[in-house]
Amino acid sequence: METTGTHALLQLTEKTCGLCKTQGNTLRCSRCQVVYYCSREHQAEHLNAHKKSCSQVRKSRDALAAEEQKLRDMPADVLFAGDAFITCVGHFWGVIETRPYMRARSALIHALMAVESRESVQMQLEHGRDMLRLCRGDNVGIRVAVPGALLQLGRDQECYDFVKWYETTGQQGDYNWGDIEGPFLDVHDADVFEDADYVCHRFLSLCFGAGVLLVKTRLLLDLMDLQSSAVDSATRPTPAEGPRLRSSVIAKNEDILKRGDHTAAIGLLQDQVRKLYKALHSSNKYFWEALLAPEKHLHELPAYYSPGTLSEVQSMLKHFPGPSTTIQDRRLSSRSFRTLEPKSSAFYMSRHRSISCRILKAENGKQGSVIAMLSNAAKVSHMT
Repeated sequence: METTGTHALLQLTEKTCGLCKTQGNTLRCSRCQVVYYCSREHQAEHLNAHKKSCSQVRKSRDALAAEEQKLRDMPADVLFAGDAFITCVGHFWGVIETRPYMRARSALIHALMAVESRESVQMQLEHGRDMLRLCRGDNVGIRVAVPGALLQLGRDQECYDFVKWYETTGQQGDYNWGDIEGPFLDVHDADVFEDADYVCHRFLSLCFGAGVLLVKTRLLLDLMDLQSSAVDSATRPTPAEGPRLRSSVIAKNEDILKRGDHTAAIGLLQDQVRKLYKALHSSNKYFWEALLAPEKHLHELPAYYSPGTLSEVQSMLKHFPGPSTTIQDRRLSSRSFRTLEPKSSAFYMSRHRSISCRILKAENGKQGSVIAMLSNAAKVSHMT
């Protein structure tokens, strides 16, 4: 947890013990390299729970290293220019010899998703972004993993910018994906309070829509809490500590933090959240139902899907696996739930990941109830 002034920002923390969740540890698992422990004893105690995902990460990393070496050792010929990491940047998939490498790198990202740590999410993000650099066309579909990873790392603005580029420039029919000198992912510091109509279209990606919805929902809930805190502070003899924030955008904006009245912005965001909720439902009528009861779909792994089907949602769950722990449904508090209608719009949140639907930690104001937040489509294991 980070702090900004009197406000604490909820996000994944570095070097957290895989067992007891204490922070600032230096003992790292030598196999997966993305989990830390506070002691040898806790590492040993956590072995049974960790070994399956740890082994998969290690095997996937070894497989990727082998594929990379094959690619680097491949001699140039009439059809292959040699050293693909220099000659093929931007269009890797178009060169058949690079495909095993791209598949192996994607497999590593998915293996890392089973490991619950900030270091794992950071590594997923680094691999995902570099894969997009190597192959702008993203034939393996790894772009859906990026928004959720950014959200888990508390990088809401970057998440919004990433989605906006794909939903604007990336939707243009004349955009030249093969021109690696052309602009790519060049949206920066877009207005997160702006209307989200550009996302609300018939062919909305569930992962991107959920990512924008989560950014907006965090903004909304933080402003509601700041508004409530301002009212409470006016009636107290000594200033109280500010609310714990979900949105890094709010946490970094001193003007917003100092403002006493957020009524207009709250109303604006409420309308946007309603639109996004409806847009996601229109895009796939099974989406919300599946997130409310994800345990029914965790083991359904469709090889193919069509847009708007239950298989599409199940495929998202397959791509973004989470821990097989007990899943609990928690409604928004009555105060927030009334403002976030439509009916049955409980937004669910995962303790450790959200992706392009990975869901981040959040608490609802003073009542401390778990806020449901969306994410890219992850298996959801809820906070208590």
